[in-house]
Amino acid sequence: MSSLRERWPPQGLQQSSFHRYLTGIPLEHFRQPTSAVFLVIGRVFISTVDIPRTLTVDRIIYGVGGVSAGNVRLAIYGPIVPVLGAPPDLPDGSDLVVESASVAQAAANVNQVVTIANTLLNRGLYAIGIQGDDVTGTITRIFDSATNFPRHFNIGAYAAFPDPCPVTIAQASSPRFILRVVP
Repeated sequence: MSSLRERWPPQGLQQSSFHRYLTGIPLEHFRQPTSAVFLVIGRVFISTVDIPRTLTVDRIIYGVGGVSAGNVRLAIYGPIVPVLGAPPDLPDGSDLVVESASVAQAAANVNQVVTIANTLLNRGLYAIGIQGDDVTGTITRIFDSATNFPRHFNIGAYAAFPDPCPVTIAQASSPRFILRVVP
């Protein structure tokens, strides 16, 4: 596992055989961000991630778009438990596993690394969410509902993440997240 640390930062991880463990997306389905979306105060944008084995993560990485403004919070919900008759990717009702502190957005057009507490994730499907406190701030996104199951929910204000995850709404694109695995 020490070789993982040698391949840091995230840009180098995309070629790693360990890539799937960090993003939840098989490398053959991985797409670079295609555009950016403005943050909406009180809206949490979500992407799902498949954790194929038990592992510990300590960072969430996301792409800052062309405009950097305000603060963001990130969180992980899960594991997602399928509900009879509902799509298998709905995080609705999933427990809040961990959330970050509020951090200022990094410079525009970079991958921002956000620290979270060391968090043990068991095998399963999880949802990663991001929210911002400034409507001019942007995050990168991909148009790929086949692998990321994009969703969002509204909480009305920039605040702590609710526990459990509220009812989510489908959307056409999703933020791209990368999880850093603790070696």
